[in-house]
Amino acid sequence: MQNPISKFRGGASSLKLGQRMILVFALGCFLPLILVYVYMFQSSNRALVAQQIKSGEESLNVQKEILTNDLNMVTELSERIIFDESRMKIVLNTYATETEIYVDNGESKVFDDYVAEYYRDISNISFYMNPDLIRGDENHFKKVTAALQEKDWYKKTMQVVGQPRWSYYSNVQTGQRSLRLTRALMNGKGKAVGAISIEMNPALSEDYIANQSAHALLVLNGNDVVRANVSINEREVKELCAGLKQQNYNGELVFHGEQCASAGVVISPRYSSDSYTLILMQPYGGLTKNAVRTTLLSLIPLVIAAVIMAGSFIILNRWFTHRITALGKAMRHVVERSAEAADGAIGEAHDEIWELYNDLNKMVVNMQQLSDTAANERIEREQLHSRNKDVEFKMLTTQINPHFLYNTLETMRMLAMINHQKDIEDISVMLTKLLRGSLEAGQELKTLAWEMDKVECYTKIQDYRFGDRIKAVVEYDKSMAENCMVMPFVVQPFVENAYVHGMEDKDEGGRIVIRAEIKRDLFLVVEDNGNGMTKEQLEDVTRFLNDFENLDRTHIGICNVNQRIKLRFGDAYGVTITSAENKGTRVEIRMPLVKRFGTE
Repeated sequence: MQNPISKFRGGASSLKLGQRMILVFALGCFLPLILVYVYMFQSSNRALVAQQIKSGEESLNVQKEILTNDLNMVTELSERIIFDESRMKIVLNTYATETEIYVDNGESKVFDDYVAEYYRDISNISFYMNPDLIRGDENHFKKVTAALQEKDWYKKTMQVVGQPRWSYYSNVQTGQRSLRLTRALMNGKGKAVGAISIEMNPALSEDYIANQSAHALLVLNGNDVVRANVSINEREVKELCAGLKQQNYNGELVFHGEQCASAGVVISPRYSSDSYTLILMQPYGGLTKNAVRTTLLSLIPLVIAAVIMAGSFIILNRWFTHRITALGKAMRHVVERSAEAADGAIGEAHDEIWELYNDLNKMVVNMQQLSDTAANERIEREQLHSRNKDVEFKMLTTQINPHFLYNTLETMRMLAMINHQKDIEDISVMLTKLLRGSLEAGQELKTLAWEMDKVECYTKIQDYRFGDRIKAVVEYDKSMAENCMVMPFVVQPFVENAYVHGMEDKDEGGRIVIRAEIKRDLFLVVEDNGNGMTKEQLEDVTRFLNDFENLDRTHIGICNVNQRIKLRFGDAYGVTITSAENKGTRVEIRMPLVKRFGTE
């Protein structure tokens, strides 16, 4: 039984080109596009959910900072009132009528002024006094009744003398709850005679919670709900605060059957042991719903682009199929050698298909010419090979028997030694070394010491010719030269050029420096202070130096060196010549640094 892959291959092989293009487009474009859409959808949802959670936590921290500043401001206001003796005199003295307050202090509306001054933050200032301290101002001064003494906030305020206590005040008429600070009032004998109550503006805590789309609560001391935009009982409040505390007020909780991203911040007013906890719970269902809606809206341009792309591909596929069919007809006409019919079949569109047809037609027309050209080239190669063999044969026939040459030079050296001709003896020895080296040299690399030794032999022979007119200096590190390998006889042609072309007509002061510089690569440098070259002459030499097809007989030696180096080591290496008229010439031969086998 055929496996699915074999079936697919068999079915695909029978499809036409247009059908294959549609299949390739579906598999190569639409399938990856769908995968990208799915990935983007999931990634965008996760990113948007995380962003909404982070945004809620940031808003929570901002609200914490606002409420903390407001609570601390109310604390400072309470201290400002309590520690101001002139104002506390109005509070603690007994007055029968408001007229007595006017006479004693000159302003009975001092606390109204406070409320007006802090109207954005506080809604009222009240003083709860013992019955024996009667006030005429019922707006700010109220009696402490037996019922009031049983209230939890009043008991806690009286228990902690001087310390601010925080609770909340419920307005009977509006139902609003305001954050409230209370502090015990002390007379001159240190006895608590009442309490001050500063009620904050309800909007400070109500607006933030009311405007939240998520579940938001403000809880006092982890028990009492001051404000909330969701129904919650006392047990749920305690469990919620305990769970948030375990997760450092940031994590996930189940609230009313929904998985929520929960966060909380604790607001601790100054100088007080009370605290408010501001809680924000964002159900994942709502977060995901918002994220999906935002993601779908962001994917609309991608869907439109995919539709446009598919439509464009269908049009392109139809046009391409039509052009391929026309090309097939034209090819049959070309095979039949009917050019006019072929032109009509291919159509008038001068596109790549038309160019392909033209190339095919030219190929058929010129096939015989190409065949003839190939045959001629083969004949020329054979003739060239034959000429090369002739040249090699002529070179071999013109070579002098090396043993005869060595014996002749040795005879000259012996005669010079017998006749005490030291110069002739030295020249014979150095010439013998040069000739022996040239015969030994082949394609194998030699040590740098071997190469520089042959250069020194050549320069010493030239010293006998030119005397003090031209001095040659050979500089290299002999210890390192034994471990570096170079191509043989690459320096001598340039030294010879320095003598012949640069120095021969110098009467005195001629100087040639040959040195080896070992860096990352090996640089062999030949410098002279001779005649140099004009810009035009240097351009000619440089052109012939890199023209391996048309060798100039006057530059064949240096061209040969450059070609040998590039063929062996690559175009990055070779010969570079710089020169200026009457300022000398510098030749730089660059080769890779090749270590002698067995050395590091």
